[in-house]
Amino acid sequence: METIKEIVQKINQAFRDSDMETFTGYCADDVVWTMVGSSAVTGKQGILDFMKGMPTDCEPVLQEKLIFAGENNVTCTGTMEMPSSNGGVWKGGFCDIYQFVDGKIKTLETYVVEFKQKD
Repeated sequence: METIKEIVQKINQAFRDSDMETFTGYCADDVVWTMVGSSAVTGKQGILDFMKGMPTDCEPVLQEKLIFAGENNVTCTGTMEMPSSNGGVWKGGFCDIYQFVDGKIKTLETYVVEFKQKD
C-alpha cells in the first residue's frame, strides 16, 4: 500500500506530465483545492475543468525540497519553472498542504510565490 508521502510524490510527477487524470484519481469526490489568493476549486470535475484553462504547453519543472508527512497530512515545498506569457520563464516557489481522509485527498491548499529577479 502506498504511503501518503509516496502519493504526493506521484502527484508531483503527474503535474510534471500534465496528467490531471492521475492527480484526480488520488482525490476524494468532494475534494477542495484552494490556491491562496484565488477561489477554491471543488470536486474532481471542477479540478479538471480548471486545469483545461491552463496553457497546453505548460509542463512545469517541479523540484521538491521537503516533504513532511504525518498520519493524514502532508506538506510539500519546492520550486517550479514554467513558460511565461511573455516568452520567458516564470520561476517561483510553492508549498502544498494536503489533508487525506480514507487515503484520498480531501483538501489541498497551495501557496505559490514568484521569485524576484536579482539585479
